Amino acid sequence: MTHGPVPLGFVVLTAALLVSTVHAADTRDAEDPAAVSAPDEPSGAQADSPTPARPYGFRTLGRDTRYLFTRPAHLDRQGWTRLGATLAAAGGLFALRHEIRDFSQEHLSTGRTRLLDDVRGIMGGPGLAVGLSLATWAASFATHEDREKETAQLLLESLGYSVAVAGVGQFVLASERPREGVHVHFFHLHGHGVSGDASIAASIVAPIRRQYLRIDPDDTRGRRFLKRAGTGLLYGGAILTAWQRVNSESHWAPDAFLGLANGFAVGEMLCDAHALARERRVAFSVVPVRGGGTAARISFDPDRAPH
Repeated sequence: MTHGPVPLGFVVLTAALLVSTVHAADTRDAEDPAAVSAPDEPSGAQADSPTPARPYGFRTLGRDTRYLFTRPAHLDRQGWTRLGATLAAAGGLFALRHEIRDFSQEHLSTGRTRLLDDVRGIMGGPGLAVGLSLATWAASFATHEDREKETAQLLLESLGYSVAVAGVGQFVLASERPREGVHVHFFHLHGHGVSGDASIAASIVAPIRRQYLRIDPDDTRGRRFLKRAGTGLLYGGAILTAWQRVNSESHWAPDAFLGLANGFAVGEMLCDAHALARERRVAFSVVPVRGGGTAARISFDPDRAPH
């Protein structure tokens, strides 16, 4: 059956997310001093922290936007290496684009085409990212975790900025669809140089993977399996969406690849911005007090606060 892998895959992904969420809640209850403090004795986090530990909100949106569009100007050696590898891969695919197109058309099959169309129908449009965002935001009221609200915002930001960058890329590299022609124009309207569908599919990978599917040292073997399976499904779905664009002659191979690279990169940079905000948002120090003794001081960086 051609429809089997898609729902089965998302069952595994859903299971991985549920296991990760439950595990995070259990860990919080076990480690958070507030969970065992006396009712009339508020914990330090409750008394001194007016903002959530996970950044979200309009100020976070502004900070993420600034980080995303200034990050390319501050690439380190690893960043330049990745950028060079991406451009080299795109150049290689461009040189072989006719051969790749011929290969895809010579090996068409009804079952494979239907599977690719199904995956693209799920991951290639904004519906999945928006639906996951709404689901995680709603889940925050059950888990009482700011992580779910942060994830909801990350998904929408990654979707929106990936689509925006893809639109700019389609203007800069205005290639024709394979079924329409072979020409590539620069700075031309109605181009297709960066696949929007592939960008959208790839945009959800980093927010979900880095929020829920990272392996923790205390994960059981079953939990590790589910997380790895969920990660594989996310990447696999994005790659199949990109290949569907080639299979349907909607994009050349380098255009589909650039769409993937765009969505992956935008998602990772936004997650980096949130990780940096969490690291610098609050500083703890021990200071002496009058009359002897010491006290813990919590300092908040206003530029890093979520709200």
